[in-house]
Amino acid sequence: MNKENEEFMLRMMQMFEKQNEQHQAAMTALVQAMKGKSNDESRADMTPTSSSVSQTQLMNDIGSRVAMFQFDLETEKTFSKWYARHEAAFTVEGKDLEDKSKVSLLMSKMSDEVYEQYSKRICPRKHTEVEFDETVKTLEQMFDIKKSLFSHRFACINIARDDETPVEYTTKVNSMCESAMLQDIDAEGWKVFFWLKGLDASRDKSARTYFIRYVEQKWEKKESVNVNDLCEEWKKLLRQNSVVQEMEQVDKAVRALHTKKNFNRNHKKLWNREQSNGKVDECWNCGKVGHRKPDCVQRLTKCLKCQKTGHLSKYCKSKGSKKAQSMVVIESAAAEDVEVNAVRQYVMVEVNDQLIEFQLDTGSDITLISRKDWMKVGEPELEKCPMK
Repeated sequence: MNKENEEFMLRMMQMFEKQNEQHQAAMTALVQAMKGKSNDESRADMTPTSSSVSQTQLMNDIGSRVAMFQFDLETEKTFSKWYARHEAAFTVEGKDLEDKSKVSLLMSKMSDEVYEQYSKRICPRKHTEVEFDETVKTLEQMFDIKKSLFSHRFACINIARDDETPVEYTTKVNSMCESAMLQDIDAEGWKVFFWLKGLDASRDKSARTYFIRYVEQKWEKKESVNVNDLCEEWKKLLRQNSVVQEMEQVDKAVRALHTKKNFNRNHKKLWNREQSNGKVDECWNCGKVGHRKPDCVQRLTKCLKCQKTGHLSKYCKSKGSKKAQSMVVIESAAAEDVEVNAVRQYVMVEVNDQLIEFQLDTGSDITLISRKDWMKVGEPELEKCPMK
């Protein structure tokens, strides 16, 4: 009896185990079916709103770990250095971001001053209308320090420790030397460097600027240059400058000749016009014939009788009795009292490349020029005059 009961119980247990296995298999299949259906529904029901939420969350996550960029020329805080530090945040961590989202994230990390300058640079476009790669390239062009290779190498020669820690000083030397590309300089390169460095900062300023640009253009084209090349280029430059100076002198002489011809031609026309009318006018201002006062090119003359300007005393119609203050006496000179504003004739003469108006020689014993004209011709050295 006991044996039969044991067999019965064993069969029941086997049956329950089999049913349990079937139940577990059914539940597993049901869960997998429900999971697949849920994924399909999620993909089918996904809306732009849910996508934008994930983009915003990713932008916030990246933005919280990226520092704000502020351009500082003195401390060399450039965009290139800032972007090199945070580039992975945009290109690796933010690889799933849309291009516009990357641009928006990048702009959110620019300081107000940087963003304002960038906006003016790309206007009339908005920053959302510019692709990410173009944005980065533009910011690098605007907010980077473009030093010449010679400047980097010159800075290396003048390296000095400024109260820096050993670590700070060592990193500065390493960075400056790497920027100067010292490994690319051979013996001829050092000769060229010291040739440029030896030019006088003030006397050879224009030549130094020219040759630094000349050498760097050669280096950019991967062309070799030595001190003999620089010497020949300098001699050619001096010859060119000499030719330019000669051309300038010729141009000045031609302009002075044209000025004199035009001056004489205008006066001749006025004279001919008056003669054709049967009347020759005299100028009240200078006393010359052939033109009237409104056409006079001379400065206004002061009347010695009424002390007013614009006419000579012999044309004065004033009835006043003001005392004349018009006599200039030159001691020890073979000349009698002469009225300063007497009738004069002038010619334009070139003195030290400057056009100066001179009174035509009338046989006077002493020739004078004004202080203004003396300063105009370069203030040549004067000799002490015994006359007063």
